[in-house]
Amino acid sequence: MEAVTQPSIDFTDMALRRVRDILQKPENTGKALRVFVMGGGCAGLNYSMALGFAKADDYVVEGDGYTIVVD
Repeated sequence: MEAVTQPSIDFTDMALRRVRDILQKPENTGKALRVFVMGGGCAGLNYSMALGFAKADDYVVEGDGYTIVVD
């Protein structure tokens, strides 16, 4: 049986500080940073980020003052 590895995502300390600062604003209460991939047609895949709420089937990374989700 093959071992299952937990997915991971890496951010620099500076990026996490910026995410934390953005998410701590009152208008972003309960939101997370969503990282996602969109089809880009002939140019390939496009990677993007936006603020939003976590969904039940998201991969969630939580830390001190931040939540990052990947769909």
